[in-house]
Amino acid sequence: MIMHPIAGGIIAARPWSWTAAVVPIILTGVLLKKESGISLLSYDFGAALAIGVLVQAAANLTNSYLDWKKGVDKKETAGDRAIVDGLITPVNAILVSIICYGISILLAFPYLVKHGASVKWIFAAGMLLSFFYTANPFSLKYLCLGDVAIFLAFGPLLMGFTSVLLAGDLRTSVLPYTLPVGLLTEAILHANNMRDIKSDTRAGIYTLASVVGFGPAKVLYAFMVFGAFLVALAMAVTHSLGCALVLPALPLGVRNIADLQPHSPKMKNMDERTAQLHLLYGALLIAGVAGSDRLAALLGTAH
Repeated sequence: MIMHPIAGGIIAARPWSWTAAVVPIILTGVLLKKESGISLLSYDFGAALAIGVLVQAAANLTNSYLDWKKGVDKKETAGDRAIVDGLITPVNAILVSIICYGISILLAFPYLVKHGASVKWIFAAGMLLSFFYTANPFSLKYLCLGDVAIFLAFGPLLMGFTSVLLAGDLRTSVLPYTLPVGLLTEAILHANNMRDIKSDTRAGIYTLASVVGFGPAKVLYAFMVFGAFLVALAMAVTHSLGCALVLPALPLGVRNIADLQPHSPKMKNMDERTAQLHLLYGALLIAGVAGSDRLAALLGTAH
């Protein structure tokens, strides 16, 4: 049953995955607030959130449309069900994608004019990676380059862009935080690709998961999850004591790793479950960084 284009577009844009954009933006805002006293109750912060979510939504819709058009997503095997189940027509999917891209450009335009060349390059790189993740002539997803593209787009590029919008320049102090959050963002994509190994292989798509196979891919997923927590613990020593607050999210990550089994029905929504881990981890990290001074005062440390 075809839904209203807006309702279908929202579902097809996979709002459960927007944590990949929202967490890095809020984290950057909190870091800059602590560093420079920047207000999070500002138009600039709202614009950063809107631009990040709109570009991700547009990229998700473009990916859904092109996977359907190229025959990658079929009704029998597709993990992304929006188009194949008729929640949105292919035409409406690409139309909503264009609208999202257009609004994001309009919101970003004043900042592109106001600030120097660096923000233009960052914004252009992020937009190009989001579009050519699936689109020709590069189709990065199909050439085992999707993992790199996602890490860059939702890590240093997104946090760097947010830094310029909020502070007026690129603050390198936020960049170390791209690693722990980026690892879990990458884990969301990797879980999706693990689920789709068979269908991607049949379609001639080369993702990291399909190239190495399920067993090694599970090891890589575990590396991403445990790596995010280990990096956070290291940063609790070197950067902000509050980074250690992410530890309560670890059991959820361990459960996800245990549930990674070939042919298991739990694989169907493992990408969504990994996004839930990302959201919980991100919320705890943000809270920890925001409250690190108070925590450090209680413990008598200098962080």
